Amino acid sequence: MKKLFLLLVFLFLIYFAIQFAFNYFGNGHEVSYELKYNDTNISIDEKYIDNYKNEVSNYYFKVTVNDKVFSFQTFHNFNKNSYVLKEVKYYQDDKYDCILPIFKNNTILFDIMCLKDDLITYHHDIKDNEKLNEFVKRISLENYKAITWNDNKESFIEEGILKLYKDNIIPNHYLGVTHYRGVYTINKNNTKRIFNLGIFVNDAYQRTIEGYVGNYYVSANYDSVDTISKFYYIDIKGNKTNSIQTYYTISYNSYVQGVVGDSLYLFDIDKGVQYEINVAKNSVLEVGNKDTKIRHYENGGWKKLAVNEAQKNKPLFTYNDYKNDKYTRSDKIGNILSGYYYFYKRVDDHYKVYRANVQSEDVLTYLFDTKTIDRIVYLDDFVYFIDGNDLKYFSDKTGVKTLLINSEYEFNNSLSFNVFKDKK
Repeated sequence: MKKLFLLLVFLFLIYFAIQFAFNYFGNGHEVSYELKYNDTNISIDEKYIDNYKNEVSNYYFKVTVNDKVFSFQTFHNFNKNSYVLKEVKYYQDDKYDCILPIFKNNTILFDIMCLKDDLITYHHDIKDNEKLNEFVKRISLENYKAITWNDNKESFIEEGILKLYKDNIIPNHYLGVTHYRGVYTINKNNTKRIFNLGIFVNDAYQRTIEGYVGNYYVSANYDSVDTISKFYYIDIKGNKTNSIQTYYTISYNSYVQGVVGDSLYLFDIDKGVQYEINVAKNSVLEVGNKDTKIRHYENGGWKKLAVNEAQKNKPLFTYNDYKNDKYTRSDKIGNILSGYYYFYKRVDDHYKVYRANVQSEDVLTYLFDTKTIDRIVYLDDFVYFIDGNDLKYFSDKTGVKTLLINSEYEFNNSLSFNVFKDKK
């Protein structure tokens, strides 16, 4: 009897070990289940994506209620658990069908989603529905706070011509924001939230030979008048300035083709020469010319281009090329099972911005309006963008927040920024 008991314990241990290995080293799970809100049945299809090459772990949900379908994705860490959507609050009137998904541990990651004519709009963008507002007030007495998605602009710091709203800085997000003599770094770890790193003696109003490589900002030395023989690269996280001296004489009639890995690629149009600036190796190397042709990165692979083609067309590297003729601009961020499509539609003097999940391209969600679409940076499910003189960001969890105001943005589109996330 004792041997049988020990055998059963051993078999149970093997079973749980297999289950543990499957959960942590498998490719995720797909489960379907039902929830109920008052007398309304709600169907949930939950898909967890994990351990796929070139994919980011995520949960994707399809929620069906009264034949209306909502789909959404989150990168939130639920420790690979299943059945993580615990409650769905539901509202309906003659105009909208709305849901509020509530996850395990009463976690709220999205504002109330309202569906009308196959377009999802968040509650914080709906201002004219009194019945919906009454519903919001009722559930706000529980664990939902509509104020979460308001733009918090009460507390700010002024540095030069910048006004920084310090309460809107996202933890673990590190920003580099250029000014005429260098870069401001902005993050929660900076003592005053903002740090000024000057690299030029004189103002450089137009900086086209620059780029961002990981957590570094790279720029030509604009104090040199005729040719370039030195590059700066600034550690945005560590607030340190470094430089690379090169024996090449590079013309200012050059352009940045793109960034791959630790390297920024630069093409000198006058000389027909391509250079690789590698911040990890602190080096500048000639990697292309008329004899060898130049390297061109296109959607994950390299190919060769003739120098005269680059001189004529100035092609830029492409990383995940995507086009949709219905919109002024369209971007695909991510791969097949994780990420989004972003669509920018011109309406009068501004753009309306929509998003669709890569797993459900036909389900659009309205995000925000912006006056300009030339300076946009994506980070996970965040979109950082310049709107007039404001640098803002959007995420599902925050709504649109204003990070800073720079009165020069409307007059100088060469002022750039970038953001990356601390991986630790």
